Amino acid sequence: MKKNKLFVFSTSLTLAMTFLLSGCGGGEGEKTSGSGVEKKTIKVAHYFAENHPQNIALKEKFKKIVEKESNGELEVRIYANSTLGAEKEFYDGVRNGTIEMGVPGLIMQSDIPKMGVPEWPFLFRDYDHVKKVLNGPIGEELTEDLDPKHGVTPLAWSANGFRMFSSNRPIKSMKDFDGLRLRMPNIPNYIKLGESLGANVSPLPISEVFTALEQKVVDAQDNPIATLRSSGWNEVQSDVLESKHMFSPNIYIINSKFYKG
Repeated sequence: MKKNKLFVFSTSLTLAMTFLLSGCGGGEGEKTSGSGVEKKTIKVAHYFAENHPQNIALKEKFKKIVEKESNGELEVRIYANSTLGAEKEFYDGVRNGTIEMGVPGLIMQSDIPKMGVPEWPFLFRDYDHVKKVLNGPIGEELTEDLDPKHGVTPLAWSANGFRMFSSNRPIKSMKDFDGLRLRMPNIPNYIKLGESLGANVSPLPISEVFTALEQKVVDAQDNPIATLRSSGWNEVQSDVLESKHMFSPNIYIINSKFYKG
């Protein structure tokens, strides 16, 4: 079955059925009551808040479909809000098999540089442009090394969204970036962009952003609007610049050994 499709929330069925058809084995197991069949547990880790659309999609679609269609032989446990560690930690957990599935951003680009291409600044015009690129040969080429190099299988691209700047004061011109204390992910591509704008970049894990904004350790951050709202950062930020300076995809991955088992 074709993989690497852009994950729109209504297509949770496609992702779930792709997963079910693989006949996953390995991983944690226990006997299902009365059936004698070993029950597999699928831990899914990500950094989104509980009320973020991606977490809601996992809970209300993916989990229910997988558990129903597998007749209870598969149990999905979703760990939101960096419960199983920050992005790098839970990605490594999927690589080594302690976590079955994850929804990271493109943190793997430090080892697989071409995975950083979708986050080049001002690369995409709109969502249609994103879908054409990531669902086509380029998207397949970008992810082709994930299994042989990191031992994870890509299941689907996910539309996190176009990134925008929120701040504790208006950003009306390029001058307003000068000296702005800006939180960005600890990824070279991001840091270089922030520094090129003239900001003082502070790379912080997403779990530390609210406190840093609230205590004015940083003045601003960049993320898609859905993340801004679901994380409550709008409560400690006064302004949003709809810059759409970068598209930020996520990718649904699964430990390859578990998937192929």
